[in-house]
Amino acid sequence: MKAIFLILLLTSNFSLLTFCYSSELMTSADRNSGKGIDFSVYWLQEKRDITVNVLSAEESLVLNLDASVSTFSGTAVNISQYELKEKTSLPAIKFNVRLGEKFHPYFKLGVSKTELTGYGKKWESGQDGIVGGLGLKYVLLQDTVVTPAFAVDTEITFKNVKIKKFDDTDIDLNYKTRELSASFWTSKKLKRFEPYLGLQFSFIDGEFENCDISADSVNIFYGCSYKFLPGISFVFENSFVNIKNFTFSAGVKIEI
Repeated sequence: MKAIFLILLLTSNFSLLTFCYSSELMTSADRNSGKGIDFSVYWLQEKRDITVNVLSAEESLVLNLDASVSTFSGTAVNISQYELKEKTSLPAIKFNVRLGEKFHPYFKLGVSKTELTGYGKKWESGQDGIVGGLGLKYVLLQDTVVTPAFAVDTEITFKNVKIKKFDDTDIDLNYKTRELSASFWTSKKLKRFEPYLGLQFSFIDGEFENCDISADSVNIFYGCSYKFLPGISFVFENSFVNIKNFTFSAGVKIEI
C-alpha cells in the first residue's frame, strides 16, 4: 500500500523532502570556566526550501518495435528533482561537558513537528518526530581582554519523522535523515553580553520510502548570550542561507 501511494506521489510530480538541521545554540567559542557541565533548553523554528532527488524507470524502445518481440529494448533510469517548502518546530535540550579548557563533547535530544507544502499539496507530521545528535567543540583560542575567542565544532544529527497526513488524509510514511556538519565561529564577552558569529557547512543524506535524499548547504549564523543571573544565561541565535531559508532558536543555558 505504501509503494502504491509513493508511485502516485511521484507520477503526480509530488514528492518529499530533505531536511537541513542548522545552527544549534553554539553560545560561546570560549572555554567558559574549565571543567563542568552546562545544558540548554531551547526552541528552534526553521523555514527553508528543500529538494528531493527521485529515481524513475522508463522503458525505452528502439526501431519502434514492441518490447515483447524486440531485442532492442531496455530500461532507462531518470532522475527528477522536486522542491518543497518546509516548516519545522523543535523543542530540545542540549548537554555540554567541559573536559578542561579545550574539549567540550555534547549531545542533544528533541521532538519535532514538520509541515511541507508545494505543488498545491501539504504533508504533515505529528509532534513526535525524534531528533538526536552528538558533537564536539574544540576551542582554538580563548577570549582575552582584547581578542575574541575562536572555536570549531563537528556534529552528527539523526532525525526520524513519521508523516501522518497528506492533504488531511491519514497516511503512515517514514522519513529519516543523517546530517554531518562542521562549524567555525568566534565570540567576545562584553560584561553580561557575549555576541558570536560563525559559518556552518552541512551535508545531509537520508531515505524516504525507498527514495534517496541529499542536501548540502553553507549557513551564516549569529547570536548573543546574556547572563542575567550567576550561571544562567538567555541565548538567541539566527542562521540563514538566503532570505527564504532561515533558522531561529532561543533558550536558557545553565552552567553547573
